[in-house]
Amino acid sequence: MHALSQETFKPATDLALLQSLTNGATLPTDEIAGAWEALHDVRAALQQYGEQPPIPADLNQIADIASLTATLQAQLDQRKETDYAYQQAGQVSDILDYLALLTKRNRKLVRENDDILEIPTSEAPAYFEWAVWRAFLAINSLVKPSWEARRFAIDRDFLPVGTAPGNGADMVFEFDDMVLVVEVTLTVSSRQEAAEGEPVRRHVAQVVEQYEGTGKQVFGLFIAVNIDTNTANTFKLGEWYLKDDRKLDLHIIPLALADFSCLLAAFTDHPSELLPHLKLLLRDCRMYANKDAPDWKQKISQLAQQLVAK
Repeated sequence: MHALSQETFKPATDLALLQSLTNGATLPTDEIAGAWEALHDVRAALQQYGEQPPIPADLNQIADIASLTATLQAQLDQRKETDYAYQQAGQVSDILDYLALLTKRNRKLVRENDDILEIPTSEAPAYFEWAVWRAFLAINSLVKPSWEARRFAIDRDFLPVGTAPGNGADMVFEFDDMVLVVEVTLTVSSRQEAAEGEPVRRHVAQVVEQYEGTGKQVFGLFIAVNIDTNTANTFKLGEWYLKDDRKLDLHIIPLALADFSCLLAAFTDHPSELLPHLKLLLRDCRMYANKDAPDWKQKISQLAQQLVAK
């Protein structure tokens, strides 16, 4: 009797005991039914996109059903994100509102329709990456899917759940004739160069090495609320040595957030038209990298504003 009592499940509370007596213990068939229901729900959602994912005839284990459900859910998430990416061309004003909030101490905006935008202070770096990602989705000229362009995670509502992890760029956007490595930061003053100078150059170098031989030019775009002069001076050099002492040429342009926002705003109605102008702007900015850092920063801003004025 003692051995039996040790092996018998005992509800943790009186309420749990009452519920188990009323409803009966959970049976394996109940769990299987729930797993099948979840699978069919996801499959039905995919069918709305015209897909007909097959279900193996011998699928009868809960773990296998759950695994297939997870696979189909990932496919569904990608289909939904593809729709979201296409929608961004019509969301430029919303993107600009979020970018504007990042420059303010009180990151809260009440719009005319009483819609409230708010960026929690602790989440501002993640929202910075997310808003810039959306800006490039609005340009709508990527040759790879949107989820391959970002390294930060998003939730089912497409909101950021954290910043991009280390050891890589925040975002990498591949277009038909160029690759853009984008890094963003809210760090200011001399701390900016210390925190971003080496990692940004290393991340851009990784992508340059990856795309060697493809014929696509790689640019680095560093966006900050304010560009510290020492940061600009670091990016002027445009060189990186690999472990075998082979030198890579880096083309990194530091751009103030205000200038980036102005560029995007100038193409609000047709954001896809920004891309060819942006490529020329990046090339022109690098042409003046032989200037002293303060003058180079000023020239970059001047070139951006000239493009806006056209």
